[in-house]
This record gives sequence, structure tokens and C-alpha cells, in this order.
Amino acid sequence: MGKKALDVRQANELASAYDKSLLADDARFDNSVKIVDCEGTVLSISSAFLVKNGKWLLCFAEHHSPQVFHMDEIVFWCQYKPIKDIQEISCSDGKIAVSPYRPV
Repeated sequence: MGKKALDVRQANELASAYDKSLLADDARFDNSVKIVDCEGTVLSISSAFLVKNGKWLLCFAEHHSPQVFHMDEIVFWCQYKPIKDIQEISCSDGKIAVSPYRPV
């Protein structure tokens, strides 16, 4: 007997229950996510991460309620770590100076 697929109500209940178990200092909130649906809507959410359950993509954000998307309605999704500290470049007296790279 295979695993039963979730309907939208069950997917939302699962997301809500999991969201309540998350701690504010969960390291996964250091990520950001981008989701593009089939209508062209682009969602960019910082301090968030994604979890997949069968045909459902669940998005958990530090300051928002969880969101649930059916995979058939999504054309693109990704999770990434934003760059918080980048090199700086300057030019003075015709000389170019680049600050040392400091990884996050």
C-alpha cells in the first residue's frame, strides 16, 4: 500500500503544524526563496526555506504564515543564501582599490 497523496487542506494543516514547531533561531531562516507560478507571479521571500512533500511545496518564513503551493502550478523555485557582505571597489588618483573579500 503506497503513501496517500495530500489534498490542499491536509497540506495546509501539515504546514501549519510544522510551522508551530519551528524555533526562531532555526538556521534554515538564513536562506531566501524565490517562487514563480504559472501565471508569472514572482514571490521573493527572505528569511525563509522550502520543504517538499510529494506534489506540494511548503514555504516557511520567519515573519509570515506558511504558504503551500502545488508543484503543477509552479514553473520555477529555488532556495539560496543571500550575499550579506561583498567586496567594495573604489578609484582614487587613477588607482583601483578592491577591499578584501570577507565571506559570510
